[in-house]
Amino acid sequence: MSIEWGLNSQSGKSIALSKIPFILRNPFYIGLFRYKGEIHEGNMKP
Repeated sequence: MSIEWGLNSQSGKSIALSKIPFILRNPFYIGLFRYKGEIHEGNMKP
């Protein structure tokens, strides 16, 4: 199904469906990052 959606890694390989929940739960994708066990808000423009 990831091939149909055009979801590819940087190397061009398709992303495994089992990785999608991990990606969506990663706070980095909403502008947050973890540092020394704490979550901080990034200050870079999207």
